[in-house]
Amino acid sequence: MTEVTTLDEQSSENVVTNIGGNPEKILHQALCQIMSDLNMNRHNPDESVRLLERINTTVQKVLCDYADAVMPARYPVRWNCPDAGKTPKLTTDGLDHHAVTRVSYEEVSNLLGTSGCSKEEPYWIHSVMGAIRSDRGIQLVCPGDWIVTPLPGLYQVFPNDQFTKLYLE
Repeated sequence: MTEVTTLDEQSSENVVTNIGGNPEKILHQALCQIMSDLNMNRHNPDESVRLLERINTTVQKVLCDYADAVMPARYPVRWNCPDAGKTPKLTTDGLDHHAVTRVSYEEVSNLLGTSGCSKEEPYWIHSVMGAIRSDRGIQLVCPGDWIVTPLPGLYQVFPNDQFTKLYLE
């Protein structure tokens, strides 16, 4: 009998590499294992519900990790970019990108371990920074950062220099 490795036993990055980066194969392998478990527990409704939740989690994780690994930048938006010699705008919800919301001093301080400002020069204060909140956590956005949408509802934040190296050079 062939042993099937589930996503719980390996990082999805390893699974993507081991199966050749094909998300359909990754999902097929993981879902076959889950369906086998579901079949074995068909008389236990609580276990069936737990396994169905695992299917949803598996699908979301594989798609997000696959997008992170191989999808090109789509719909890049440079957020709150200050004009030369000017300061950026104060953050409002939806400023330059619909997913960005205001961020509080405390959130910036807790997330970055600073006194409410960015970690690198020019040390942006919280009132010009933003946040993208998702089930993957909070991503802080500083003026001039790029927001990339590889899949609908999935956002990645890149500092300008990193985005330039990855996509523009």
